[in-house]
Amino acid sequence: MAMKINKEDKKWLKEFARRLKKRLKELEVTQEELADRIGVVHSTISTYVNARSVPLTTHVVRIARVLDLEVRDLIDF
Repeated sequence: MAMKINKEDKKWLKEFARRLKKRLKELEVTQEELADRIGVVHSTISTYVNARSVPLTTHVVRIARVLDLEVRDLIDF
């Protein structure tokens, strides 16, 4: 059963998704390319970009590394 996301988490997810989308666009990296580079399926990245699920910590670290960011650039807000 999926975990219910509270209001505060939804705000966080939307901001994370906004920052992720912005960086993908800046670097001209597709969701599929990012998925391949961090070792997940495309649908995982899609759920993050569309603010539908909380990303795993390990994924955030990998995403930051691939997108040449500090983790805090994605989650510190």
